[in-house]
Amino acid sequence: MATKGNINSLFNKLRENINCNVKIELPKPIIEEPNSNNIGKQIAYYRKIKGLTQTQLARLLNVSKSCINTYENRELRLVNTEFLKRVFEVLEINNKIKLPRYEEFIFNNQSQKLKKVLKENNLNYKQFSKAINVDYSNVKKWLNGQAIMSKTSYNKIKNIYKI
Repeated sequence: MATKGNINSLFNKLRENINCNVKIELPKPIIEEPNSNNIGKQIAYYRKIKGLTQTQLARLLNVSKSCINTYENRELRLVNTEFLKRVFEVLEINNKIKLPRYEEFIFNNQSQKLKKVLKENNLNYKQFSKAINVDYSNVKKWLNGQAIMSKTSYNKIKNIYKI
């Protein structure tokens, strides 16, 4: 069975025998673009386009390979937006990534959007927390940008307030 190394070796021997300086390279593998908004699949796609392994990307981001593997292969319940922003910068994909609605909401200033919901519905923090059945202290943290809401809470708000 021919391997890439065997084929390259054969081409090199042919080139030596023919006495020419033509360098023959095998085509790079085709990397299929993900057809979903799954962030992990998109990160894996753009990482491969850059020619990086998970280990190399992990080193660039100063994290473990398992961290990269987790982001690429599992659906996360909570998203670390600061980490993802660093990934997007390293891979140079800030304007290329397609975010699912929850992640887009989190990335694009959740606290401002929540304040808008409260204002449009004439609600204070406590009324809002009661309406979505979430502890008042959590709502306060979301609105002050001190915490990221869970996907479950986002879905409650989305369904009630049509954000």
